[in-house]
Amino acid sequence: DNYFEVLESIGDSIQKLEHKLVKLTDTETLRLIEEEKRKLVELRKTVLPLKDVTSHLEKLKSPFLDSENHHYFADLKENCLAVLEEVEAHKQILEGLANLYYAVQGQRMNEIMKMLTIVSSIFIPLTFIAGIYGMNFEHMPELEWTYGYGLVIGVMIVVAILMSIYFVRKGWWGKQK
Repeated sequence: DNYFEVLESIGDSIQKLEHKLVKLTDTETLRLIEEEKRKLVELRKTVLPLKDVTSHLEKLKSPFLDSENHHYFADLKENCLAVLEEVEAHKQILEGLANLYYAVQGQRMNEIMKMLTIVSSIFIPLTFIAGIYGMNFEHMPELEWTYGYGLVIGVMIVVAILMSIYFVRKGWWGKQK
């Protein structure tokens, strides 16, 4: 019966981990999930032999055991089976939490990569324009214009703004549609 108290405390720990997993404030969560899984494995290793012993005692016909006590052994065996079922259920929940942790981490990584891609997509054309005008050609007509420098800077600003608007309208940047 005390094993049920242990299972209840592990169940409470699992619920705390679920709430912590949603927030994802640290990498400690995955370590705690694995720690709870190890506790369940140890509990299973303890209860499994106990189930076998109680099953054997239930069926045992011995002059040292009163036949009226056989129903107690049956109850013990049923409790052991219930504990083992709870252990397996908690293990499955913890495995699901670990998978969820990895999925959320992957999603966060995808969001970071998306933002880096957007920034790169905006600055690559600007770098191209700056690269062309950085090549010291002698016969570029706009180099002789009074407002050539301002025009190139203006074109670069317009390109950056247009690409930013495009990414916002597509829903890739800013609020999602």
